[in-house]
Amino acid sequence: MVVHRLENHDVVRWDYEHNRPNAPRVPALADPWNQRSWYARSRSRVATTLLLTAPGIPMLFMGQEILEDKPWHDDIRF
Repeated sequence: MVVHRLENHDVVRWDYEHNRPNAPRVPALADPWNQRSWYARSRSRVATTLLLTAPGIPMLFMGQEILEDKPWHDDIRF
């Protein structure tokens, strides 16, 4: 059994030690200057489509289905 993923909570998390995101989310990888741009969102849709149609079990990280571009953060004051 194979589980595929694009993002997970270990990679897309807030780095409290350096007060910055640990790694960018998929939209930020596509367009680092504007994560809400049409290009970044379309590349995110393509990556998610490939993930969902690949053989194996797809795993979506929270917010990935709505093209979330912010890092995962467990502090409500963020």
